[in-house]
Formats: sequence, structure tokens, C-alpha cells
Amino acid sequence: MNVRAQSFSQVSDQADAIRQCVEDGAVSIATTLVSPEELAPAIAEAKAAGIPVMSFNSGVHAAADVGTSFHIGLDDRRAGEIAGQQFNREGTEGTILCVIHEANNIGLQERCDGLAATYANGEVEIWSYEGRDAADAVLERYAQGDIGAVMALSDSVGSAVLRAQWPDPEVPLATFGFNLGFAKWVEEGKIMFAIYDHPLVQTYLGVMGALLIERMRLDPVTLFNGMAMLIEPQIADAEQMQRVLSGLIPPEIKERYLTGSDSVEPDGSDSGDSGDDAGDGDN
Repeated sequence: MNVRAQSFSQVSDQADAIRQCVEDGAVSIATTLVSPEELAPAIAEAKAAGIPVMSFNSGVHAAADVGTSFHIGLDDRRAGEIAGQQFNREGTEGTILCVIHEANNIGLQERCDGLAATYANGEVEIWSYEGRDAADAVLERYAQGDIGAVMALSDSVGSAVLRAQWPDPEVPLATFGFNLGFAKWVEEGKIMFAIYDHPLVQTYLGVMGALLIERMRLDPVTLFNGMAMLIEPQIADAEQMQRVLSGLIPPEIKERYLTGSDSVEPDGSDSGDSGDDAGDGDN
């Protein structure tokens, strides 16, 4: 079975790619539902052509209406709620800047809404910088004042801001996503915490579902019945990151391996893409 993986910064391009899969005779399609209304017509065309469509990452609450066979993803609102609770535990005060890197991404909005629902020590400013460089935009907003913390919603944004020399250690930075750079930065206190959203699990299960349908010649509607699999968000603080590092890297080579880890690339765990990084390929 051949797998073609693509990501797009524009939802219209994503819809066109779904239609191209139909023309190319794909046996199944897996897509995010970053903007369900815009993607629904293309998904309907794929289903009309007899091609099963599965969804992952953003859009769990829209999956049934769009009609995908099954959905695998993070519970985005719950993830935001957990982030707000963690900020409360850490004693964060003041306005949290919730950085949306893709204005039309329903999952990112749900993360910010969840954060606002549980954060108790100030307001949550839902703020979008789409079309600009992530680090420059966030640093410019920081310079305007009135920020108590920053919540990045993708590993690419979190990495970009930190690499740009975040100027104020008194204004904590937290982020979604995971890479070895994050593991080191959280352990060192440069990032307050990260929310691990299991991106590899999401895409792996999507591909395995497609493989199961193709190899077993199963009816996806009967097999999956539109079910949704929601991943429970996980806070990765310094202690958790130390365990992750110990599990992934043998102690005898840990320091050598992580030397210069600030250059570690994002892992593609984002919910959405605004052109920051191909790994943001939620589209």
C-alpha cells in the first residue's frame, strides 16, 4: 500500500488535494477537518466515488456531520482546560496570550476556549498573527505589554518564539507539541510546560484504518460507524520530560545527543498550519 502525505496552508488547497485523490483513484483518504464547512463538499465527492474518508486531529465535533468514517484526534477543548488548570497550579497571573496560528482552524479556537474556561487568575486573549512571522509577531505583541503568559498552540510556534530569545523569564511560555528540544527546554525551565498531543498516534491510526479497510475489503461505515477516538491530553512538565528523555535516549549519550538541541525541528504535532512549518500539516 502506498501512502501519499501532504500538508497545505490554505484550506482550498486541501480541498483540491482531496479531489485530486479521487481523480487518482485513491483507495482511502485521511484528512483533518480544520475547516469542516469548506472541506465538506470535497469529502462528499470522495464518498460519492466510493472512497472511504477518515479524519484526524482538528474537527472531532464536526466529523459526524461531515460524514467521515471515523475520527482520531486530541480533545482540543479538554486540552485547553488542562492548560488553564496547569497555569493556575503554577501561580500564573495576568492575561494569557493564546496564539492562534491559523485563523479558521476550529481546533485551535477550541483550545483557547478551554483555556479561558479554567484559567482563574486573569483573562485569556485569543490572538491571531496569521500571515506574519510567528516569532516577530509574538515579540511585537509582547512589547505592547499586559501579558502574563503565552500559550503557543503548535510546536513550531513554541520553538520559533523560544529561539527568538524570549525576553522576559517572568512571562512564562507554554506550548502544545513535543520534540527533543522541548524536552530539554521544559527540563531547564525555559518552557513552563508542554501539552503532548500524540501526533504520531493520530496519523498512524488513520493509516492503519485505511489499510484495514483495503486489505480486508471491509465496509468502513459498517466497521467504524462514524466512531470518534479522543486522545486525553497530557501535561509534560519538567519531571515528565526527564522521564521522556531517559526513555528515549540512553544516559551515556544523552548530553552529547542533546548538545545544540535548540535546532531540533518540530515534530509535526500541530493542529493546523499557517505556513510556519510543513509539520503543521493539520490541513
